[in-house]
Amino acid sequence: MRVYTISQVADLVGVSATTVRNAIQAGKLTASKDPGPRGKYQVTQGALDAWVDARRGNNVQAEQCDGRKGKGNEGTSIDLIPWDYVEGVQDKLHGAIYRAGQAEARACFLDEEVSRLREERERERDRYEARIRELENHLHQQQKDVMERMEAREKVMLEFISSWRDAAAGTKNRRKPWWKNWANIIFAKEPKKRSL
Repeated sequence: MRVYTISQVADLVGVSATTVRNAIQAGKLTASKDPGPRGKYQVTQGALDAWVDARRGNNVQAEQCDGRKGKGNEGTSIDLIPWDYVEGVQDKLHGAIYRAGQAEARACFLDEEVSRLREERERERDRYEARIRELENHLHQQQKDVMERMEAREKVMLEFISSWRDAAAGTKNRRKPWWKNWANIIFAKEPKKRSL
């Protein structure tokens, strides 16, 4: 035979656990107790049905004493709620709580992941900007070197042309080959220092 705890009896009958406990202590509801100072009460199905019938009878007698001749109020009738239904509702409630917790945990995880990716994006952006500035500085220096080398080449070409014209403008007897002047420019040596 199935047995119920005080809280289960209270849920089935629709009363508080204190009412059930008082009925047990008053002897109106038969229950057995587990051994030990903290043993739990257990109520059998037969004892529960007898207590419910007794409560219904008491309600009918009270209504007759009030002059209502047993018609009673339908709202005061006590009907047992099937425990399978109660367990089903509890399972649904626990499932809803579990799914809500999972959804909240998932939302927290996604929020943290978004924050982490944003911070990583900012760090990568700073790194790329620093690299761009470094390359721009190298590019500026390289362009400067190119301009200096082009100016030096242009200067050498102008000196070459000027030397060739000077050689061509000289008299026939005094004229030197233009390439000798150019060779003197290219292969000019520094004067030797006198040793004391």
